[in-house]
Amino acid sequence: MSDAPHNRDFDTATLPLRGLRLIEASAGTGKTFSLAGLYLRLIVEQGASVRDILVMTFTRAATQELRERIRARLADAARIAHAPEHARPGNAEHAFTVRILAHSDEARAALARRLADAAARVDEATIVTIHGFAQRAATENAFESALAFDRGEAIDDPSVYRQAATDYWREHVFGAAEAGDVLALWPNPNALYAEIAPVLVRPHVRLAGIDHTRLAELQTELARTWPGSAEPLAAALAEAFAADALLKSGALYRALSAADDIAELVADLDARITAAIAHERVPALPGWLAALADPARQFKKTPKSAKAYAEPLADLAALPVLAELQPLARLVAIERAVAAVRSLAAARKIERRQYSFDDLIAALHAALTAPETGARLAAALHARWPYALVDEFQDTDPLQYASLQRIYLEAPEGGPREHGALLLIGDPKQAIYGFRGGDIYAYLAAARAADEARYTLTTNFRSTQGVLDVIEALYKLPEDNPFLVEAIDFPHVKAGRTEGDRRLVDADGRELPALDVWNLHGGKASKGEDRPLLIAHTVAAIGRLLDGGARWQQADGGHAPLAPRDIAVLVNNNFEATALQAELAQHGIMAVCQHRDSVFASDEAADLRLILRAIALPDDAMAVRAAQPSALIGKRLAALIALADDDHAMQQAIERFHALHESWRRRGVLSALEELFVAAAPGLLALTDGERRMSNYLQLGELLATAEAECFGMASVVRWLDDHIAAAADGTSMAEDASQLRLESDADLVRITTVHAAKGLQYPIVFMPFALWLGAPSSKNPPDKPPLIFHDDAGRARIDLVGDDEANKTQAVLEARSEALRLLYVALTRAEQALVVGWRDAKASQDSALANLLARDGGAADDALARLAQAHPATIAITPVDAEQTAPRTARRQPMAADTLVDARSDLPAGRPRWSTYSFSRLAHAPAGAKTPDLPEPGAEDELATAPAEAAPADDAGELPRLDERLAGVRFGSAVHDVLEDALTDRAYAPWPAPGAALGDDRQRLVYDRLRQYGLIAEDRADPRIADTAALVARTLHTPLPGIGPLAGVERSHLLAEMEFMLRLRGSRLGALVETLRGAGYLPAALGGHPAATLYGLMQGFIDLVVEVDGAYFILDYKTNRLGDTPGAYRDDALERAIARAHYDLQYLIYTVALHRHLRRCLPDYDPATHLGGVQYLFVRAMDGETTAGVFRDRPDVALIEALDALFDAEAVDRGATTA
Repeated sequence: MSDAPHNRDFDTATLPLRGLRLIEASAGTGKTFSLAGLYLRLIVEQGASVRDILVMTFTRAATQELRERIRARLADAARIAHAPEHARPGNAEHAFTVRILAHSDEARAALARRLADAAARVDEATIVTIHGFAQRAATENAFESALAFDRGEAIDDPSVYRQAATDYWREHVFGAAEAGDVLALWPNPNALYAEIAPVLVRPHVRLAGIDHTRLAELQTELARTWPGSAEPLAAALAEAFAADALLKSGALYRALSAADDIAELVADLDARITAAIAHERVPALPGWLAALADPARQFKKTPKSAKAYAEPLADLAALPVLAELQPLARLVAIERAVAAVRSLAAARKIERRQYSFDDLIAALHAALTAPETGARLAAALHARWPYALVDEFQDTDPLQYASLQRIYLEAPEGGPREHGALLLIGDPKQAIYGFRGGDIYAYLAAARAADEARYTLTTNFRSTQGVLDVIEALYKLPEDNPFLVEAIDFPHVKAGRTEGDRRLVDADGRELPALDVWNLHGGKASKGEDRPLLIAHTVAAIGRLLDGGARWQQADGGHAPLAPRDIAVLVNNNFEATALQAELAQHGIMAVCQHRDSVFASDEAADLRLILRAIALPDDAMAVRAAQPSALIGKRLAALIALADDDHAMQQAIERFHALHESWRRRGVLSALEELFVAAAPGLLALTDGERRMSNYLQLGELLATAEAECFGMASVVRWLDDHIAAAADGTSMAEDASQLRLESDADLVRITTVHAAKGLQYPIVFMPFALWLGAPSSKNPPDKPPLIFHDDAGRARIDLVGDDEANKTQAVLEARSEALRLLYVALTRAEQALVVGWRDAKASQDSALANLLARDGGAADDALARLAQAHPATIAITPVDAEQTAPRTARRQPMAADTLVDARSDLPAGRPRWSTYSFSRLAHAPAGAKTPDLPEPGAEDELATAPAEAAPADDAGELPRLDERLAGVRFGSAVHDVLEDALTDRAYAPWPAPGAALGDDRQRLVYDRLRQYGLIAEDRADPRIADTAALVARTLHTPLPGIGPLAGVERSHLLAEMEFMLRLRGSRLGALVETLRGAGYLPAALGGHPAATLYGLMQGFIDLVVEVDGAYFILDYKTNRLGDTPGAYRDDALERAIARAHYDLQYLIYTVALHRHLRRCLPDYDPATHLGGVQYLFVRAMDGETTAGVFRDRPDVALIEALDALFDAEAVDRGATTA
């Protein structure tokens, strides 16, 4: 635009601060410096406060940067106004401030106070994103705007749109008269959403191609010509298909070959067209009808085929009507669906109190343009913020610009506003976010509106003059319209760097060329061959630079080495970034990938989805098996095959996920994931991209932990992750700062980044090895295929979902190529001192942005490149690269300083023992080095440790009461525990009837409920297992226990059920505990755990029952273990073996120490010899209600209990412990 007569050079100090001003800031021209300067002028010259000025940009990170820059500028200005000597010579900001202050008539002391106050109040300033402004405008002006004060929860639109599209499809298919029409267009809801999504996500875009006048004419013509056409059409199509006369590549053949019956296909079409004619609606027509506009083109090129089969179709007068109507009818259906889905989505969001960022913009625009609220709201917003500075304006869209125009440029009476200013700063050459909704044509509309109030920043403070000249030379190669769009030109800018500034030189002291083009030749000229070659050359070149091939020459003549962070490699996609990073690492050059992609699009997110599904449903063997190959579990193919055949291994995998499930349930999702992260970290970090992977896992874990607070249950968290992964895959996520990929390291490393992520950044040396493909159309979304995104002659955004209009296609391709040229400009302008660019004149690169510049006039690209180098011999070098030669070999470099590990300090304080929680089960059964298990719960979990029953002695007589085989295991033990506890502590069930007596409804219901609770019986109150369990409980409660008597006769006040305890452990060795117990004759069976393990933390557990009788306290524990089917299996010797085998002796000694400590604190005259009554373990299957069968008794020696107490408290001598 600089050549236009109304474009002026920009001077921050003299720009008029009124009305509309558009400032074009080319890359590196000090846009932020200028914006902060304008802010200072508004404070000084216009007397504005920070509350009067609106500053808008397009990312939250940019708002924070602007806020700090403005705060610093105001604070400096306050100091200089107070004492001019604070202005430092040579400081551009201070020189500008002195210049502004010199033109102020305000007393310096008062001005200094006002500037200091403004600096202190910057946090009150409105420096926001465009969405933040829209939300604030609605909140602070709810009455004027008729918008809600609080719109609720922010969400992504796509998830709601997808649901609404599904509802719309179902409503118009199930039981609907137009079901056939809908199914003909969209066989399922996903097909509907896929077609209308490009329109839904662009609120400012309108459908192109709908001519309602012509549509009405075609409907009338169809009603006249169609009746009677179905039968001859079906016959002609069937005959042609049967004769194999159709072209296999034609749309008509593909449609007919997919049909089961051509006659039925046409009959269905006839029914739908006839119904549409009768109801005067537009029928939905299949796409193959459009191919019949010229039937001959669908047939093979033999005279017989064309004549015999095409002519009958050409004679049908309805076919040309249908061919023309088909795309129009489809567009009408799409238009109707879009309107309905938007309405459904809007209603759903209102019901749920949800909104999207696009809703904020659309709602503000609607309120500003509404006749009832528009003028009043615009006046209120202008009064609140009379001055607006909009940064990165090239990324705006028509709705945003129209809103700003309504507020700042249109007075209520219709003319321009007399007060205030709208200052727009941007660069149309850097408008690269069309895929996010940015619309360069909104910027161009503002440029037309600004007319002569358009300015250009002409000094670049980033790059050397050589770099600026070669970039300008590239874009001047086309004779006109360097960016294809006529209104975007390439203004000349000069370098603002000082002559004595540091510069990059080679080992011989010569400046590096500003542009080095690697010109590939030879080979197959394919991406598959050229990409590895370019990667190899890039790695070799970077290695040479870092090994002394380049250095910094300082202004004073000194030199400094080139650092890895001085080098950046710009890539086109993440695949190139990953491949390049891996190759650099192979040669000892560490690099970091900088992304602005969503972490939900990463492989790690997909891994975590499998992991979370398995944790949420640990009994789902398919989910657990699917999680095994993930990087966090790490099972390889051989292990997976073995897992399919090894039930024990599969059960272990399931049990691991059960443990993770419990960890999540008790302590949150991040706790469960951290266990996996810690276990997988050593293996992951050993990989080339290990830091990247680990960083992604940790970031996802934090996001999941945050989301968990807003979700209900594990399934909800999994769905939340599913939705975010789907949104990232669609490219429709909100791209919140929290979900953008974090930098895995900020060390002194080579930077690898995509061009979009590099915008706003700068690097001394920029490699663009894949520039030959930059901007080339994607095979997935070619710009000449629907949906076509383009603008009409009036600059209005349009979308063509049919793609049969060549003018629309041409304009869409032109706009896509223009954005590619702008993307190339952004990439090139990241360089400060030197550019290295890959190029090949080949078919694979002919549609790239660089090819467009070199060969737009139809000449050979290599010839244009040679002429360019000849015209700039000092700044442009062309390096031939023979693709048939072996890539340069690069010796592996020594690790960089940032990656070199030094010896860890050894003069650190001794570490404390690891604090942990312990239970009987952990001590008895955990292997050496086992991790901390979950805390114990009341019940029968300890019965899992019981060994299989041994055979009863041969001479044993009698048989125990038989119990159903299904009444066994932990669940049965827990059910019996619960019934016994209720029977003893709840007076509603006391006294429990003696064996053989009637049970009563309440007690029977209790037994039934407990068995049902643990899944032991079905809903059958007559199930015999209820009576069997009740009889077992009766025998247990009426057995006369030694020293106690029947439990059924003990007063409730003398009972304490499920006594929970926590014992303090102060660091004794596990081995010392074992030695003490074995010295007293206990613990004959081997104990799990390493003898050197330290017991430090808390011992927790539950005692089933404590009974007090005549001042003595007894410990009782119920056991449902099946030791055998005869009384002999429960005799004294057999019970002792069972106790020892399951380590129950350790269990009751721990219980006794816990009771000992408790009584010692509670009883003033406590004497363990008197008050500790011993332990009784009740093996309830053998108890008969009359004798002491099944009752194990022990009264541990008081000396042993006191020794254990002292050992747990680390007061006893531990001979195996080390001393400091």
